[in-house]
Amino acid sequence: MSKEIGPIAQLDDNRAYRRYFDGHAKSRKANGLDLGLIVDATVTMSVETIWPALLTLSRRVAEGDIALSNGWTLRTARTLRSHDSTFVMEHEDTPGGFLFNCSIREEPGSGGARFKPAAECDMVSAVTCCAYRADGLFPPGYIGYGHDLEGTLALGFDGSKYQIGKLFVSKPSIHLQLSGMEFGRILMPPSSPVSDPAMAIEALELLGEAFRETGLDPMIDKRRAELGELMIEDFHINEADRLLVEMGVGAVRGTPGERTGGMLRHFYAQAAALDFERLAERLAASVAKLRSDGHDAAETSFDWGDMDNHAFVRMSSETGGMLWIDTQQTPYRIDFSTDENGSIAALTVAAPGSTKTSEDPTPTPEDRGFLGEFVRDDAGPDFTIYEIADFTTRDIRNMNGIVSVIDRLAEKLDVDHKPTAGTAATPSL
Repeated sequence: MSKEIGPIAQLDDNRAYRRYFDGHAKSRKANGLDLGLIVDATVTMSVETIWPALLTLSRRVAEGDIALSNGWTLRTARTLRSHDSTFVMEHEDTPGGFLFNCSIREEPGSGGARFKPAAECDMVSAVTCCAYRADGLFPPGYIGYGHDLEGTLALGFDGSKYQIGKLFVSKPSIHLQLSGMEFGRILMPPSSPVSDPAMAIEALELLGEAFRETGLDPMIDKRRAELGELMIEDFHINEADRLLVEMGVGAVRGTPGERTGGMLRHFYAQAAALDFERLAERLAASVAKLRSDGHDAAETSFDWGDMDNHAFVRMSSETGGMLWIDTQQTPYRIDFSTDENGSIAALTVAAPGSTKTSEDPTPTPEDRGFLGEFVRDDAGPDFTIYEIADFTTRDIRNMNGIVSVIDRLAEKLDVDHKPTAGTAATPSL
């Protein structure tokens, strides 16, 4: 079952954000996971808007390198497939780079030719963006796997080989390309086009700078205006999901910019506060259960999942201490303080990494792995964001990871699963 959202020009990310946090957010299982649907919608809408300009830019780069004023240079690249148009972006002061590939849709030829030459084809079946390394290093902020440029190009972009450095692959609507705007709608993909949310947004932001300096913004503005009359056809029947799609589509005008980045960062922080508010009672009950059962040191830790996961509490005072949860993937640390009723009053959360131990001091915002600090509002029961980690894919995944592992620990300890009443206050955008 699908439903339509729009028209696109009338979508308002600020309105959708307020409606989500004022109501629907309270019934979600984990708000941090909802960030992914916003990014998916942002990338899908961005690619649908910019692909004609991207193909134009790629063909210009094929005629000669383009140096931008911000230190980035665009250079053409060749794949094994003749109907690819590909270029890379590399910075003079940082390693690695970003690759953009337009898979040009093959069109029937004439006069006995099976297909037209790629230069005469103007439809694109997919846009792929990858990060690649140079001299052993990837672009700053990228934490995934990948190859150097030669290895990335060798894997290709037709899907026959898994491209491990992929940030996103998005397929512009073939219906719009064949029928024009009369088709009337854009279909949101049922599966995520994005492999690395933060770096996908960063790569598209950089691409926006290239469009501005090469004079392609008017082409993008014209297409955005044309798309504005269309509807979004989405297969999510949940109203909250539809608001998330509206946030992602409504915030992006071509490539992501300040408006998109600000909305995503606000959502990331607010979702974390709400997730920890929801978990507060279960977290307090888990701490009490671990203490009462004697799991108060690494040597006496509580284990579950074939001993792949371990947890213990070490108190530093009557009202404060640290919960250490070591999973097969990563260790998590939660420093907490409680009020006179035993409720969680403040939290500092971190994924400190394998080089840190439970004996280290409480992480600070300057420390690797710090995720956030949350405190109770004096005026009510809700958490306030005191500090929050940067909007990076590592921190996004670790924030979701720590929320998930707290929930799983409470389940294994068989403590109260009732969510905490209330919700964190919604910041304005």
